[in-house]
Amino acid sequence: MPTTPTEQATTLLIPAIGQLTVTVTTDEEAGLTRYTVKGPRLRGVMVVLPKAAGDELAPTDVTVYFGDGTDPVRPFQPRPDEPVAHRVRVHGTATCTNPDRLPDARAVVVEGVVLGENYATRRVPDGAAALIEAALLAVLTHWRDHSMRARLVMATARRAAPAIARSLRTARDRACRHG
Repeated sequence: MPTTPTEQATTLLIPAIGQLTVTVTTDEEAGLTRYTVKGPRLRGVMVVLPKAAGDELAPTDVTVYFGDGTDPVRPFQPRPDEPVAHRVRVHGTATCTNPDRLPDARAVVVEGVVLGENYATRRVPDGAAALIEAALLAVLTHWRDHSMRARLVMATARRAAPAIARSLRTARDRACRHG
Protein backbone atom coordinates (compact mmCIF):
# COMPACT_ATOMS: atom_id res chain seq x y z
CA MET A 1 0.00 0.00 0.00
CA PRO A 2 1.48 3.40 -0.98
CA THR A 3 2.41 5.67 1.89
CA THR A 4 1.87 9.40 2.07
CA PRO A 5 5.00 11.51 2.60
CA THR A 6 5.20 12.94 6.11
CA GLU A 7 6.23 16.50 6.88
CA GLN A 8 7.83 17.90 10.02
CA ALA A 9 9.11 21.35 10.94
CA THR A 10 12.23 21.62 13.07
CA THR A 11 15.26 23.79 13.71
CA LEU A 12 18.89 22.80 13.44
CA LEU A 13 21.61 24.71 15.27
CA ILE A 14 24.80 25.39 13.35
CA PRO A 15 27.64 26.61 15.58
CA ALA A 16 28.94 30.09 14.73
CA ILE A 17 26.18 30.52 12.11
CA GLY A 18 22.86 30.25 13.91
CA GLN A 19 19.63 28.37 13.50
CA LEU A 20 18.25 26.81 10.36
CA THR A 21 14.51 26.52 10.05
CA VAL A 22 13.91 23.21 8.31
CA THR A 23 10.91 21.47 6.83
CA VAL A 24 11.62 17.75 6.59
CA THR A 25 9.49 15.76 4.15
CA THR A 26 10.02 12.01 4.32
CA ASP A 27 8.85 9.77 1.49
CA GLU A 28 9.24 6.24 2.85
CA GLU A 29 8.17 4.61 -0.42
CA ALA A 30 10.82 6.47 -2.43
CA GLY A 31 13.37 6.18 0.37
CA LEU A 32 14.15 9.88 0.32
CA THR A 33 14.05 12.79 2.71
CA ARG A 34 13.67 16.36 1.45
CA TYR A 35 15.07 19.18 3.59
CA THR A 36 13.89 22.71 2.86
CA VAL A 37 16.33 24.94 4.76
CA LYS A 38 16.13 28.63 5.63
CA GLY A 39 18.57 30.49 7.78
CA PRO A 40 20.97 33.39 7.97
CA ARG A 41 22.38 33.81 4.46
CA LEU A 42 21.09 30.38 3.34
CA ARG A 43 17.98 28.96 1.70
CA GLY A 44 17.18 26.02 -0.57
CA VAL A 45 16.49 22.31 -0.77
CA MET A 46 18.68 19.29 -0.09
CA VAL A 47 17.35 15.81 -0.94
CA VAL A 48 18.91 12.95 1.06
CA LEU A 49 18.82 9.46 -0.41
CA PRO A 50 20.53 6.26 0.79
CA LYS A 51 22.87 4.90 -1.87
CA ALA A 52 24.01 1.36 -2.50
CA ALA A 53 27.60 1.20 -3.66
CA GLY A 54 28.38 -1.43 -6.29
CA ASP A 55 26.57 -4.69 -5.61
CA GLU A 56 25.95 -3.94 -1.95
CA LEU A 57 22.50 -5.15 -0.87
CA ALA A 58 21.96 -2.71 1.98
CA PRO A 59 22.98 0.87 1.26
CA THR A 60 25.59 2.31 3.59
CA ASP A 61 26.35 5.57 1.77
CA VAL A 62 24.09 8.59 1.50
CA THR A 63 23.80 10.94 -1.47
CA VAL A 64 22.54 14.50 -1.16
CA TYR A 65 21.17 16.28 -4.22
CA PHE A 66 21.32 20.07 -4.10
CA GLY A 67 17.93 21.33 -5.30
CA ASP A 68 14.53 19.74 -5.50
CA GLY A 69 13.72 16.56 -7.40
CA THR A 70 14.24 12.83 -7.27
CA ASP A 71 16.24 12.43 -10.48
CA PRO A 72 20.03 12.42 -10.24
CA VAL A 73 21.77 15.78 -10.59
CA ARG A 74 22.98 16.36 -14.14
CA PRO A 75 25.98 18.50 -15.06
CA PHE A 76 25.13 21.98 -16.31
CA GLN A 77 21.37 21.55 -15.63
CA PRO A 78 20.18 23.65 -12.71
CA ARG A 79 17.54 22.17 -10.43
CA PRO A 80 14.68 24.03 -8.76
CA ASP A 81 15.48 25.47 -5.34
CA GLU A 82 19.22 24.73 -5.34
CA PRO A 83 20.78 26.03 -2.12
CA VAL A 84 21.78 29.68 -2.16
CA ALA A 85 24.47 30.62 0.35
CA HIS A 86 25.67 34.23 0.61
CA ARG A 87 23.75 34.92 -2.64
CA VAL A 88 25.68 32.13 -4.44
CA ARG A 89 23.58 29.37 -6.00
CA VAL A 90 25.27 25.98 -5.54
CA HIS A 91 24.71 23.12 -7.99
CA GLY A 92 25.82 19.55 -7.34
CA THR A 93 25.80 16.72 -4.84
CA ALA A 94 27.42 15.46 -1.70
CA THR A 95 28.21 11.92 -0.60
CA CYS A 96 28.45 10.72 2.97
CA THR A 97 30.36 7.46 3.07
CA ASN A 98 29.54 6.63 6.67
CA PRO A 99 26.70 8.49 8.42
CA ASP A 100 27.74 6.99 11.76
CA ARG A 101 30.97 9.07 11.61
CA LEU A 102 29.03 12.36 11.58
CA PRO A 103 29.50 15.15 12.48
CA ASP A 104 33.08 14.47 11.31
CA ALA A 105 33.33 16.57 8.14
CA ARG A 106 35.77 14.03 6.66
CA ALA A 107 32.83 11.63 6.24
CA VAL A 108 31.35 13.95 3.58
CA VAL A 109 32.55 14.75 0.06
CA VAL A 110 30.92 17.83 -1.47
CA GLU A 111 30.88 18.19 -5.24
CA GLY A 112 29.34 21.60 -5.71
CA VAL A 113 29.94 24.24 -8.36
CA VAL A 114 28.50 27.55 -9.46
CA LEU A 115 26.92 27.26 -12.90
CA GLY A 116 27.73 29.94 -15.43
CA GLU A 117 26.80 30.62 -19.01
CA ASN A 118 27.76 28.36 -21.93
CA TYR A 119 28.44 25.32 -19.73
CA ALA A 120 31.05 27.15 -17.68
CA THR A 121 31.40 26.35 -14.00
CA ARG A 122 33.39 27.95 -11.27
CA ARG A 123 34.45 27.07 -7.80
CA VAL A 124 32.08 27.88 -4.94
CA PRO A 125 33.54 30.85 -3.00
CA ASP A 126 34.97 29.95 0.41
CA GLY A 127 32.28 31.67 2.51
CA ALA A 128 29.42 30.05 0.58
CA ALA A 129 31.18 26.66 0.60
CA ALA A 130 31.68 26.82 4.38
CA LEU A 131 28.00 27.68 4.93
CA ILE A 132 26.80 24.89 2.61
CA GLU A 133 29.09 22.37 4.29
CA ALA A 134 27.95 23.39 7.79
CA ALA A 135 24.28 23.13 6.79
CA LEU A 136 24.96 19.84 5.04
CA LEU A 137 26.55 18.36 8.18
CA ALA A 138 23.54 19.47 10.24
CA VAL A 139 21.11 17.96 7.70
CA LEU A 140 23.02 14.69 7.47
CA THR A 141 23.32 14.41 11.24
CA HIS A 142 19.56 14.94 11.51
CA TRP A 143 19.00 12.28 8.82
CA ARG A 144 21.36 9.85 10.61
CA ASP A 145 19.19 10.13 13.74
CA HIS A 146 15.88 10.04 11.81
CA SER A 147 13.39 7.59 13.29
CA MET A 148 12.63 6.24 9.80
CA ARG A 149 16.25 5.82 8.68
CA ALA A 150 16.14 1.99 8.63
CA ARG A 151 12.93 2.01 6.56
CA LEU A 152 14.39 4.55 4.12
CA VAL A 153 17.48 2.37 3.66
CA MET A 154 15.29 -0.72 3.10
CA ALA A 155 13.16 1.12 0.52
CA THR A 156 16.34 1.94 -1.42
CA ALA A 157 17.51 -1.68 -1.12
CA ARG A 158 14.18 -2.95 -2.49
CA ARG A 159 14.42 -0.60 -5.48
CA ALA A 160 18.04 -1.58 -6.18
CA ALA A 161 17.55 -5.36 -5.76
CA PRO A 162 16.36 -6.17 -9.32
CA ALA A 163 19.34 -4.37 -10.92
CA ILE A 164 21.78 -6.05 -8.52
CA ALA A 165 20.26 -9.47 -9.29
CA ARG A 166 20.60 -8.81 -13.07
CA SER A 167 24.20 -7.75 -12.61
CA LEU A 168 25.04 -10.85 -10.59
CA ARG A 169 23.33 -13.13 -13.15
CA THR A 170 25.27 -11.49 -15.97
CA ALA A 171 28.56 -11.92 -14.08
CA ARG A 172 27.72 -15.56 -13.34
CA ASP A 173 26.80 -16.23 -16.97
CA ARG A 174 30.08 -14.67 -18.18
CA ALA A 175 32.06 -16.74 -15.70
CA CYS A 176 30.30 -19.93 -16.84
CA ARG A 177 31.00 -19.18 -20.53
CA HIS A 178 34.66 -18.44 -19.90
CA GLY A 179 35.01 -20.93 -17.12
